[in-house]
Amino acid sequence: MSRDLPHWQLKELYPSLDSPELKADLLKIKNNVAALKEYEFPPCPKSVEELASDLSKMIKLEEELIDPVEAIGVYCHSIITTDSYNGEAVRIDSSLDGAKIALSLLQVRYLKWLASIPQKLWDDFWSSSASEELKDFRFALQEERYNAAHLLSEKEEELAAKLEQCGTQAWAKMQGLITSRATADFTVDGETKRMPLTAIRAYQTNSDPEVRLRAQKTEEAAWKTIEDQIAACLNGVKGSANTMAKARGYSSALEQSLRISRLDDETFSALWDAMQRSFPLFRRYFKSKAKKLGLPKLRWCDLDAPVGSSTKRYSFEDCQSFLLRHFANFTPEMHDLAKRAFDNNWIDAEPRDGKRGGAFCMPVRKLEESRVMANYGYNFDSVNCLAHELGHAFHNYCMRGLPAKQRKCPMTLAETASIMNEVVVSSSAIKEAESKEEELYILENMLTSASGVIVDIASRFLFEKEVMKRREENELTAKELCAIMEEAQNATFGDALDENCRGPYMWTWKPHYYFSGFNFYNYPYAFGQLFALALYSLYKKEGQTFIPKYMGFLRSAGQDSPRGLAARFGYNITKKEFWDNSLSVIEGWINRYEEL
Repeated sequence: MSRDLPHWQLKELYPSLDSPELKADLLKIKNNVAALKEYEFPPCPKSVEELASDLSKMIKLEEELIDPVEAIGVYCHSIITTDSYNGEAVRIDSSLDGAKIALSLLQVRYLKWLASIPQKLWDDFWSSSASEELKDFRFALQEERYNAAHLLSEKEEELAAKLEQCGTQAWAKMQGLITSRATADFTVDGETKRMPLTAIRAYQTNSDPEVRLRAQKTEEAAWKTIEDQIAACLNGVKGSANTMAKARGYSSALEQSLRISRLDDETFSALWDAMQRSFPLFRRYFKSKAKKLGLPKLRWCDLDAPVGSSTKRYSFEDCQSFLLRHFANFTPEMHDLAKRAFDNNWIDAEPRDGKRGGAFCMPVRKLEESRVMANYGYNFDSVNCLAHELGHAFHNYCMRGLPAKQRKCPMTLAETASIMNEVVVSSSAIKEAESKEEELYILENMLTSASGVIVDIASRFLFEKEVMKRREENELTAKELCAIMEEAQNATFGDALDENCRGPYMWTWKPHYYFSGFNFYNYPYAFGQLFALALYSLYKKEGQTFIPKYMGFLRSAGQDSPRGLAARFGYNITKKEFWDNSLSVIEGWINRYEEL
């Protein structure tokens, strides 16, 4: 850990947890909840003019109700994820539960009202001039009418919303609490320190193979002591997911996830087939990396090991200047947005006790800003991670000014924006490499990232799919979860990974498995990787004329399906050829990697 790494701040949103501004918004929320209990929906409209008026009022009402709940939720989340010991933030965040339930119930009543509109009136409305001011909401409204078909009764939805807060989300909070406080003793340079597991995990990028293995084994030993508690959390979350998906008329939690992602079965099948076709290709890379490291096979702790000019250490200042320089080569808007993030402490980078692992970008819509959480490790992987999260921030920037309903972007497209940033930075950096060693180092990080979001993500998908299947019958023990994880890794990494040193405890600390609102939080990364490569190939052909189209694509990512948005670029993402073209880019990287 290092104190030179920044902590984020949100004083522009609220000065403190006990500030008058936050208390005023809490009072506003309380009054809104009381008003919602008395709210009466209008009768079913009888003309296109009535429908236009009713829809406009409801869109405005939704915005007014969401704003204060979202603002306080973001503020508390920023504190809880970086300091799980802050009881006041937890208390205030939990006080929003009643408002969230009230909003959820209002949404149910609204969707049922929307579904009650006769199809003929609905069609007439969109072909009339009355819909002109709402044309940009058409996709969202059509999607909501579809979602209405998967609603339970109002009484059942009310019960489900209440149980979500005190059940599923409670399991997720417990997982976050346990993992953020997990520590172990670890020896560095002859000195043994008590360290958070997030900090110990960073040593798996060390150039010393003994240190890497020791870091992995230390972390696994720590997870072993709390595995049963975390397994209980996962069983709770996945059991609820199965139950609610079936109750709402989905064939499985996966089908529900795909609909949330706006992926049709044909597109997902094409994506999954492409991922499976890539496994032999990536195994070539893993075997070449093992050879370069002087190992018979890669161990789990070697997947992120540096190759090439690995002694280079990136201070946070080095990271900042590196990213800003390469963002500027792509577009000034991205450079300026990232500079604001660095200059104004939008980034929380220090690993520390009480802080969760991983990284994320959080939109702060009230300020039209973003906040980025990371656990910085002074290596190129950490630089790449920040590039990724700042890609999300750039996406948020492109959607500035849009109402909440038009910003509901599926993860597939959100991850396209972030991975595009990784490709932009790495591809630009590799051109500036001053030696083969430096080129190899950058190429290694590109392939580490790509293999992570295709091969490792595939293993996570297989893991979650099997867990969901078995959870329908009974709870799973920690031992079973570890075995399923290793089986999934064997199916994807194959003989390129040492069968005696895999990553059985990946399920413990990855928060993605515990998100109650979205299961199978994995395949969107693979979609984003391959779609971003397609867009980057187009950028190389078109140069700066591509940028306005790209920013327009990001701005409208909440207003169409991935298939529809891809068609704007002339892509058919249901076809094998589209995905193979992106895989061919990765194959070129691997060919060069093997040469170096």
